[in-house]
Amino acid sequence: MNRAARVSYLFVVSIVTFSFISIISFETSGQDVQAKMAQAEDLNRQAIIRVSEKRFAEAIELLTKAVGLEPKFAEAHMNIGSAYLLSGRPEDAIEHLRKGLSFDPKSHKGNNQLGVVYEKLGRLDDAVAAFNRAIKLKPDYPLAHFNLGAAYLWANKLKQADLWLHKAARLDPTNDEIKLYVGVLYAKQDRFREAIAEVRPVTQRQPGHDEANLTLCKIYLLANDRESALNLYQNFKAVNVPLADEMFKSIYSDKIVFVSDKAKN
Repeated sequence: MNRAARVSYLFVVSIVTFSFISIISFETSGQDVQAKMAQAEDLNRQAIIRVSEKRFAEAIELLTKAVGLEPKFAEAHMNIGSAYLLSGRPEDAIEHLRKGLSFDPKSHKGNNQLGVVYEKLGRLDDAVAAFNRAIKLKPDYPLAHFNLGAAYLWANKLKQADLWLHKAARLDPTNDEIKLYVGVLYAKQDRFREAIAEVRPVTQRQPGHDEANLTLCKIYLLANDRESALNLYQNFKAVNVPLADEMFKSIYSDKIVFVSDKAKN
């Protein structure tokens, strides 16, 4: 073999060898990425279980490890925000929800959750914008409609609340939480008969629903039906002392305040 031929041969071999090594490196790198993502997804699943058990600090620790393994894991970032929200730290949730949405801006659930955080912090305009984004992304998403209506309700913007709560009710007609909020809306509009018609069936279906029973008691009082409020109080006096105490306070109070109105008084 002459020198020119040998050089050509070695060049070809070197290219083939380089290509082969590159393929191995790419496959190894791809396997590493897949393995890290699998670990991150497992940590995310474990965290969801911790959240359901109200072990929020442990959930946040697991999720932090997950995004350490896969920094662009949008769901895990958003779940950190949700865990902070549920643990009563909405101000710490914003950064993580925004981070998750930067990787997955079309997440209707993430936008809805960000709206909840803003509403908790009293940032109504930002909350409305986030809920509207969620609805635009998924027009048949009842939770975003409900949350938008609830945000308007507690801001005493009753016309807007009426629109969005009823849209939520049409999308999810059997949801008792929506019915409860529609009942509060009617009470704020002095439509007491309609309010009772919405809330009383919820208490019948869910006798242990404390918020629904307390809300019904307050609606009776606003409707000047003190007798029904006292009867409800008597029903719970022996079986649910904390609930009965709250009813008693409302019965003998000068002002009827619904749950989420408290922060505004």
